[in-house]
Amino acid sequence: MRKEREETRGAPLLVLPPFETRPPHFASQAVDSAGDSPRKLATSPLSTAQVTALAGGSPRPPDTSCVGVELKTPVAPGATWGVATSAVFTRALVPLPAVRSQADPHRLAFNASHLLLSPYPVSNQTLTVDLPCTSKGLLAATPRQPMADDGQGVLTFGPFEATASPWSASPLFLHFTDDSPAPRAIALEREVTVSHWGNVAVDEAFDLTNDGAALVGGWSRYDFDTAPRATGKGAALVALTGTLPKAARWVYFKDSIGNVSSSSVKPSRSRLDVRLEPRFPLAPGWRTTFKFGYSLPLAVVAGREGKAGGRVRVTVPLGTPLTGVSADLLSTTVILPEGASAIRVDTPFGSDGTVTLSTGTRATTLDTVGRLTVTATVRNAVGEHMAAPLVVTYALHPLRPFVEPFMLVAAFGALFGVAMLARRTDVSLGGGEGKVKGA
Repeated sequence: MRKEREETRGAPLLVLPPFETRPPHFASQAVDSAGDSPRKLATSPLSTAQVTALAGGSPRPPDTSCVGVELKTPVAPGATWGVATSAVFTRALVPLPAVRSQADPHRLAFNASHLLLSPYPVSNQTLTVDLPCTSKGLLAATPRQPMADDGQGVLTFGPFEATASPWSASPLFLHFTDDSPAPRAIALEREVTVSHWGNVAVDEAFDLTNDGAALVGGWSRYDFDTAPRATGKGAALVALTGTLPKAARWVYFKDSIGNVSSSSVKPSRSRLDVRLEPRFPLAPGWRTTFKFGYSLPLAVVAGREGKAGGRVRVTVPLGTPLTGVSADLLSTTVILPEGASAIRVDTPFGSDGTVTLSTGTRATTLDTVGRLTVTATVRNAVGEHMAAPLVVTYALHPLRPFVEPFMLVAAFGALFGVAMLARRTDVSLGGGEGKVKGA
């Protein structure tokens, strides 16, 4: 996006996603300066009055969101500057038809606009759509000339000239075949337990579904194994894959029945490749729950701030290492050692409302006051959130980890002391020199 200004001061630039945001399914948005050295630009929400003023009095359409970008460097009159904006949405693809049999292909629909929804006049624009299938799988597309198709599933609309009125739109409907799974966690709860005895345990609980057209009629494992991929077989979720640090250990994968042995961990030069296979293929519309976890050495995720030791800094991923999974609700709880204080939490998203932070206390074995916890919650979490670092910094006295072992030693010492004292104490009545005989 390039914009020409008639002012020299850094005025807010309105940036919009290229189609209706559907707020419940909006995931993330990023704005960067275009050019050889792109940098992230700060954004802020705009009120309805500000949006209307920037659009020359034209109110914005419903179900859309707008943000402003404050320019740090003044722009000379008549000059141009570039801005790159991206938005990520979940559940934007709708199965069409909504139900299908096992033998039917899996098809999706997408509604958008040929034109960028902008409050400014647009002199030139082009839309490129990269489909998950080749052109043979494209069933319908709303035409608007000029239009080009490279035969590999990439459609190009435009360039379109001189869109003068604000909020110009041209409905675009796409209907295509998509033979790939879409795993989505309805809820993903993660717990990271930090122990200064050298271990960090990561436990993840999934309530997982596979988005798509729901199956009607029976389902046959034999037909699934022998059917060609063109029948929609690929839309079933067969396995989840991901990578773990090379030092990861004690990896587990279990469901309500018990340990799931149909999984593998393969070491490579710099990482561990994980493949988790559920007990059955997860067809579109199906749902399952399972737990996945592993442990890491403390030194992999924790370090000291400053040369003299100082505070402890723990850095863990905000989301799961399993790839391709989105989450309606992602919750990551970091359980700190007992005695931690002066906690500070940092995420790449700052205070833009993407991540909700809360604190609490968790009581475990031998705790006296409980352990402080930090919980980061994200709605509509996608890959950008999963890989983001969650940094927790806290203070902990060097001798604090030895309190619990000392309590154990003291308890066992007291127990043995009482036993020894009881063994040497005579609580019987009389000296035991004679016996009392009955008449």
